[in-house]
Amino acid sequence: MIANLDEYLKHIKDDYCKFFKGRNDEIAQKMISDFEKSIRIERGSKYLKVITGSSVHSFVCYRDLGKFTKGDILKAASWRGPAKNFARGNVCSKDFSLITWTGAQ
Repeated sequence: MIANLDEYLKHIKDDYCKFFKGRNDEIAQKMISDFEKSIRIERGSKYLKVITGSSVHSFVCYRDLGKFTKGDILKAASWRGPAKNFARGNVCSKDFSLITWTGAQ
C-alpha cells in the first residue's frame, strides 16, 4: 500500500500542476513547489490523514474497517474525521477518479 500511497500523492501533485497549465513563470513554479512541500501524512488510530498546507485533503483507511477496506479514500468531513458515506477511490486499486488537488469529491 505504501508504493500506491506515493502514487496517490503524485496524482494530487499532478492535478495541482494542471491548474497552472500553460504557465511557466516564476510565480507558478514557486506555488507548485510550495504546494508539493506542504503535502504530508499523519497517522491516526484508523486512518492516514493527508494534509495539504493547513487543511485536510482526505483520509485513507490503513486497515479494513467494516464497510471500508484497506486503501479506501474518504473525503474529509472535518480536521478530525472523514465523511463515512462512501469511498471516493482506493489507493490499492489506483482509483483516483474522484480525487482532485482540492480534495476528495
